[in-house]
Order: sequence, then C-alpha cells, then structure tokens
Amino acid sequence: MSDRERTPETEQDGPSPETAANTALDFGRRGFMGAAVAGLGAAFGMGQVAADHGSDDPTIPEILNYALTLERLEAAYYRNALASSGGVFDETAVETSEVARYFDRPTLRYSTYQHFEDIRDHEVYHVAALESTLDSLGAAVTAPTADEFVLPDGVYDSVDSFVGFAQVVEDLGVSAYAGAAPYLAKAELEAQDGNVMDLQVTPIALGIHSIEARHAGYVRTLTLQRPWPFGTDDDVADVAVDDPRSMGEVLEVAGDYIDG
Repeated sequence: MSDRERTPETEQDGPSPETAANTALDFGRRGFMGAAVAGLGAAFGMGQVAADHGSDDPTIPEILNYALTLERLEAAYYRNALASSGGVFDETAVETSEVARYFDRPTLRYSTYQHFEDIRDHEVYHVAALESTLDSLGAAVTAPTADEFVLPDGVYDSVDSFVGFAQVVEDLGVSAYAGAAPYLAKAELEAQDGNVMDLQVTPIALGIHSIEARHAGYVRTLTLQRPWPFGTDDDVADVAVDDPRSMGEVLEVAGDYIDG
C-alpha cells in the first residue's frame, strides 16, 4: 500500500459536461449496468431463505448467511481487482484511469487505489465477522464460497468497467441490508425475550450497512453519479429515505452469478 498521505476530501469540483460525456457510465449505457443489476440478486438464492418470502420469517442464521453471500461476493470481487491482493489492477493503472482523472486535486486522485484497498479490506472483515457470528451461534455456513461466483464478462477489462460493477454491488448491498434488518431484529428480540439491550447481532449488521452505504457513495462519485438520491422540493420526500429491498425482491433479480 502506498504511504502517500491521505487528505480529507472536503472539496471537489465536479467534471464538466464535456468530460462527463466520456465517462465510465458509457460502459453502463451499452447495457452492462442493466444486465448486472438484473443478475446479481441470484447470488442470494439460498434454499433456506425462500424466494416466496412471506411464509415463515427467516431465522438469524438464514439472514446472516444471506448477508454473508453478498459480503463474500464483494470481498472476492475487490480481491481479484487489486494487485495488492493478487488482482488485475495496480496502483498506477487505477490512478491514471479516466475514473481517477475526474479528481482535479492530486490528493483525491492519488488516493483512489488506497480507497479501493480500504473497501476490499472492509469486505474481507465483514466476511470474517459474519462467519464468526454464525460460528458463535453454532450455525452452519451455507453461503456460497468465493470460487462459486461467476461475474459478468468484462468486469476486469478496464478500471471503468470494474468501478461500474462495483456500483451495482454496493447499491444492491445497501438496500439488501436495509430490507433484512427488521427481520433480523425481530428474530433476535424473540431469542432475547424482547430485551433490546441484549441485542448483539443486529447492531453488527447495522454497522456493516452504514459502511456499505459509505462505499456506495464513494463509488457512485467515481461513476459521476450523485452519492445519494436527489430530487426537487416537490419530490424530496421520495428520495430523502432509501427504499429497502426485501429478501424476496433481491431474490427476484434475474440472473445467475453462482456456479451451479
């Protein structure tokens, strides 16, 4: 990892419309982003969490395995992308890419690779934390392993395409955690006889959710999207609160990114 000093990112001028016309989003406009969104949810297709959600509520282990699937996917994705973990792109490739060039300030541009290392390390830790929690509950790990994921063609062809799919993964993860949290809290409260002060798993999941949201905001900036939903005064109420996705909604996303 570079020992370059990191500077708080308190100022940033947005790219010009002319620059934006040649962004990584061109990759998405050619259909990749839509196809990726349409396929990623199948990675959560574990039999224990029924796609016809609405019968029995999922258990704590089922919800944790649901979350672990996404975290393993994210961890594998970033590990395979960054040279410091044996992946495709080294620091020079990332920081001379069109994505990083949107930052005029050197302290922003030349910390892009470091930031992706941070994101990767977060995802690796999330995997370990969820696995440890399942182990402490005496529950089996049923989430797919890293070598079972089949990513869309082309995601590592360029830094632009890598960042484009990262946006898909992070956005879906934020909404998936938000949707699963109420069921996790309900299941844990039942196990703790309703004592909210004894909750242990739910706070961990909420902490992961907030970090995933920070990842999503940063990645969306790199793809020249606003870090958050936006709207006019008339519809700000519709965008000031993120819509969660239920397990069923995530599972309904078409595609197959798990081998077998």
